[in-house]
Amino acid sequence: MEYRLAHKDFITLADFSRDDLLAILREAERIRRAEASLTTVDILHMYDEARALVAAGKRYESVLNRRAVALLFSLPSTRTRAAVEWAIVRSGGHPLYFTRATTQVSRGESIEDTVKSLEPYSAALVLRTDSHEVLTRAAAAVKIPVINALSDLEHPVEVLAEFLTLSRVIANRPNSPGNDSAAEISLDFESEISFDCFTKVKCAYIGDGNNNIAKSFAYGAAKLGIDFTIAAPNDYQCPVELREQLSKTTVKFTDDPQKAILNAHAIFSDTYISMGQEAEREKREKAFQSYQVNEALVKNADPNYAYFHCLPAYRGKEVTAAIIDGNHSHVFAIAESRLLVYRALFSLLTQNLT
Repeated sequence: MEYRLAHKDFITLADFSRDDLLAILREAERIRRAEASLTTVDILHMYDEARALVAAGKRYESVLNRRAVALLFSLPSTRTRAAVEWAIVRSGGHPLYFTRATTQVSRGESIEDTVKSLEPYSAALVLRTDSHEVLTRAAAAVKIPVINALSDLEHPVEVLAEFLTLSRVIANRPNSPGNDSAAEISLDFESEISFDCFTKVKCAYIGDGNNNIAKSFAYGAAKLGIDFTIAAPNDYQCPVELREQLSKTTVKFTDDPQKAILNAHAIFSDTYISMGQEAEREKREKAFQSYQVNEALVKNADPNYAYFHCLPAYRGKEVTAAIIDGNHSHVFAIAESRLLVYRALFSLLTQNLT
């Protein structure tokens, strides 16, 4: 177990080393392999055994040990909420879900008072917010770990989930970087994976370079040593200070999607109209016309390329239906990885919390 990560906040990938991020991914993989052969009936038996131990006055050991994890979500969520809540339950805890409207924050209470009030009940806090400042203020106010489930600046868990899925795709695909297998293997989540593939794979992100997931991709790829190119219009590229910070890493920036996607083993994209940007729709649609991931663009990628999108996706906008619904797409496989990364974070960050 990686005790150096205990009690740390998970707000930005910039705060973590390559070894730290690999430790999280390896813990996610350890959890997956430990439960790979379990059926739904097996899992239900585990819950029955846990309840029996508690009823008998005996201690049942689990990651969260029946502690709560508070979720403060001020933005809509489908996939993240489902992954976080199920990860908490599978880790032996109980989710406490709040929206802005269901807390006193909606009436002017400070985020500091809110999280301090929840701290005695919680092993960790998971925040989804349109203000990164709220995350940092919450983290400064409490001693338990604070996890970023999306902010206006970053989306770090999603990026680790997509990189975990990428490693799974490579492990299951012959003739991929880091995989010398000659046999055809389906994406069945059974093969053991190695994260050595990260230094052998070429990736491209096509779309808004100034949104939260692009910034997290940049930090994550730089830390993990992934050859990663972000293609975006000049007016929508990652901030200059971030580009300068990563200028000596494996991350590159361009306004040419054809150049970015050349021989790419993996292609990532996202909507270019994020939450809160609906008023800019017409302007953005015009700016991103040549940044659609479509059949013509992917002809320049590796023939066995894999496509990823964090969803929600808008077919006919940032990606065509033929790509996102085609054989190269792995967008729904990310759901399993998202669950595993959250479970890994609870396992590593909440160690030795009383």
